[in-house]
Amino acid sequence: MEDDIENFPPTKRRRARVLWFIEHRDDEGRSSFDPWPLAELYAELHRSPDESTHNRLLPGLRKLGEACDAAEKVWKDQGGTMLRGPRMLVFHAEKCLRLRPEIDDPKSDGSAVLEAISTCAAHGLVIPPWLAVDFVRRYERAIYGECKGWSDPKAFGAATPKQWNLAGVRARLQDAPWAYEVAVKMLMDKPKAPIDRAFYEAVGKQIGKGHAQTQTLVKDHLRRADDFEAPLVHIRGRLLNGDELGRIQIEWADGRWDRQRASEQAKRPKRAARPKKG
Repeated sequence: MEDDIENFPPTKRRRARVLWFIEHRDDEGRSSFDPWPLAELYAELHRSPDESTHNRLLPGLRKLGEACDAAEKVWKDQGGTMLRGPRMLVFHAEKCLRLRPEIDDPKSDGSAVLEAISTCAAHGLVIPPWLAVDFVRRYERAIYGECKGWSDPKAFGAATPKQWNLAGVRARLQDAPWAYEVAVKMLMDKPKAPIDRAFYEAVGKQIGKGHAQTQTLVKDHLRRADDFEAPLVHIRGRLLNGDELGRIQIEWADGRWDRQRASEQAKRPKRAARPKKG
């Protein structure tokens, strides 16, 4: 089964791998590093990527970041897998924290609660109290007859609201990651090839889509990746310089805070130059 997973499209592969990992590997343990404090700093910085917030959080980011790196080294030396290492725990904890504003919203239908609970279960995170309380509260509303059932907004809401276009959902969550992955593999095989219509036609042929739709899927995936994954042009340039893909993606993700700060600074109105005296 583990070998068969590699032949799946990326979203199906990720889902199958998560389930296989939980079933076959989680009894080996996981890192004891607590990812939530560092993830909370990252989440706050994401909400307010301005220079003052960055400067205020920087000491904590450095201290906890160094602790995370040290724990990662210990984890690897003990033979731990990267998927349960400190860095991945921080990454997925931050994903949960990005959902917290929606979870805390009294008008929320509860779908974000289920998404966060699923993330914790899939990636070995200890469920934080704020999430556990909301989940139990919504669960008890359903079982004690205080709402109409699981799909009631007071519980967890409908899994697929009536206004959803299921074909669009599949395209966004399954086809888009697949298109991006195939495109990256093609760049690794032929980094000198231009990223043009012929390139997207070749990618689209592998996923059963036309060139225009394939290009749109790649753009949609990058938008949803929230600047964690590098654009194709950036990857191509780095590959031509001899860099490895893993390093390219990690450095791109690590640099997203600097890019956000630069973007915020660029939006600020420039101060008028002071007139010279005399």
